[in-house]
Amino acid sequence: MKHHTLRICGWTSVFVIAAALGGCAAPPPSDGTHGPSDNSNSAGDNTNGSLPGDASVLVRFVNETDVVVEAQFHATFDDIGGSVESLFVPAYLVVDDIGVAGTGLLIPKSADTIKWHCSDGLIVGVAGGRFLDPNSGAELGTGTPRILQQGLVFDCGATITFTYQQTGYGFTVSVSHE
Repeated sequence: MKHHTLRICGWTSVFVIAAALGGCAAPPPSDGTHGPSDNSNSAGDNTNGSLPGDASVLVRFVNETDVVVEAQFHATFDDIGGSVESLFVPAYLVVDDIGVAGTGLLIPKSADTIKWHCSDGLIVGVAGGRFLDPNSGAELGTGTPRILQQGLVFDCGATITFTYQQTGYGFTVSVSHE
């Protein structure tokens, strides 16, 4: 019974973290061309809808750690001038439809998937992710930023996977596409 009580406290902490972070992030414009195309807004693999042809890209977030991860996913069609810092601004941060209750938080050992509208010039990436203690919400570390551009690195219709991992020396984010 004691173990069960601690587990509930841990999940409560995750939701407290989610509530605290949820009000801090601004989603990108939702004008039908920049936003996600479909997601059922939970912490599982969500691919219920589809777009015609290759008008979307499937983006997977995989948390292989024992800690909570703030995905820090960003997307834009704007020209960012080749600057990493230009992508990782609040205007391009996407939290809606990712993780627990659309907060951008991935619980330990979980995955989530979204479909994102795709056309020429789409740039997606993660700012490295924030790795958080599941009980206190304290930041334990960050991973490596990753950026991919449609046409240069991936094509519309691709599946992009950001995998959050813990290594012997810290945290990392790997990216793959197919």
